Amino acid sequence: DSDMEIADRILLKASGSSVVSIFTSPVSYVGVIQRCQSSLPRLPDPESVPEMVKTLPWRGCVYQFFLYGGIMAINVRLIQMKMQLRDQDY
Repeated sequence: DSDMEIADRILLKASGSSVVSIFTSPVSYVGVIQRCQSSLPRLPDPESVPEMVKTLPWRGCVYQFFLYGGIMAINVRLIQMKMQLRDQDY
């Protein structure tokens, strides 16, 4: 890990934060939806948090998770190969 270049570390941190944000963003939707709910006309009716969570766009999140997770896995593997090649040169 200490032999990893700074650019590679930054790439992995960015990839990791992208993967994590895929599932944290729908959770933040709950707060926004709750603030918009009201018994007033033309506003969404109040509903429980479990019901709200069921209606979030989970399918899209799963697709994004596999896409970004796959990209991250490729990045990890490429960095490993790069480090192995570098070690063989020395």
